[in-house]
Amino acid sequence: MILVFAYVASRFGLKDWPVEWMYAMEAFFVTSAIVCLLMLLRSRSRHKKSHLQLGILIGGICAAFAVVMPLELAPFFFHIGGEIMLATFGIAPFAYVVMSLLCVYLVRKLAPQTHNDIMI
Repeated sequence: MILVFAYVASRFGLKDWPVEWMYAMEAFFVTSAIVCLLMLLRSRSRHKKSHLQLGILIGGICAAFAVVMPLELAPFFFHIGGEIMLATFGIAPFAYVVMSLLCVYLVRKLAPQTHNDIMI
C-alpha cells in the first residue's frame, strides 16, 4: 500500500508525503484514543463485556502509539538531529510494549466503575 501512496505522490509532485503521512498517523492515534476513552466513559452497561474489552484494548494501544511515536521519530516532530532517532531504535520496541501495557491499564482504570471487573 505504501508503494501506491508513493506512486500517487510522485504523480502529483508531492515531495514531503512521508512526513505528512507520519503527522496524519499521529493525529489518527490521538483521535482514536480520545474517541475510545469517550465511548467507554459514556457507556454504562449497555454493551457486552467483549465490546468494552475491545474498546479498552484499542484505546490503550492507540494512546501508547501516540505517546511513543513522536519520541521515536523525534527529528521529524521536534526538528532535532538524526542522532537522537538512531538512539531510539534500540529502545523503541520495548517502549511500545511497556507503554501499551501501561496505557491499557490506565484506560481500564478510567473506565466507569461498573466495568472494573473487566479483565484483559
